[in-house]
Amino acid sequence: MLKVRKDDGTIESFNKYKIIESVRKETGCEGQVINQVVDDVEQILISSPLQIITGPLIREVVNSKFLEHELFECRKKYTRVGMPLYD
Repeated sequence: MLKVRKDDGTIESFNKYKIIESVRKETGCEGQVINQVVDDVEQILISSPLQIITGPLIREVVNSKFLEHELFECRKKYTRVGMPLYD
């Protein structure tokens, strides 16, 4: 089963419903197309050779799917802006 390493270092099982809630909370975007985006993201992550993934990786895959579905406003709101750790 796919695991997610959280920002605090803990590891938990992957749960696509947490992605849906995150998208709704952070962007206000809802509807069937968001469910389709998250289903696509789940398939990509599960079919990857990775056993442990991170929140930032999930966010990148979600944003790439937003672009594919031309959900530009959702992508803009869901993109994290920050400084690299080495800065």
